[in-house]
Amino acid sequence: FLVVSWEKTIEMAKRIRSDFKHYTKGNPAFSISGGIALIEGKYPIMRGAADSDEEEKNAKNHALTLNKSEQRLKDSLSFMETPLNWQEEFPVVESLKDAIVSFVNSKAVPKSFIGKILRHAATAGISNHRIKNFKTYWMLTYDAR
Repeated sequence: FLVVSWEKTIEMAKRIRSDFKHYTKGNPAFSISGGIALIEGKYPIMRGAADSDEEEKNAKNHALTLNKSEQRLKDSLSFMETPLNWQEEFPVVESLKDAIVSFVNSKAVPKSFIGKILRHAATAGISNHRIKNFKTYWMLTYDAR
């Protein structure tokens, strides 16, 4: 359990995973999962610990489908109630985040674009990486134009 500034959480998690892989000499029999809870400054630390524990449980129970067969892979990171497998899903999300940051920094899209994405994510009813609230699709399309 660590308390870290929000902008350093993902980098810290990546560093812990990298150090763990180095320690285990990259043995595929060993993996590491984790959970990140983003909390405000006055939020009780014990509740933050419980929130991160729930995120860790999400990561450890994350089911990833590979080659049409479901596998339980504990090698995941969960935050914002979204577990991501370190090898298969996390790199895709990270590259998407990097692209969005690049677009915002180059002023190709306004900063408000990020807020719109977060609002849609909050109402999308996402389950197992699938949007359940179909209204989200056309709302995203409208906002992305």
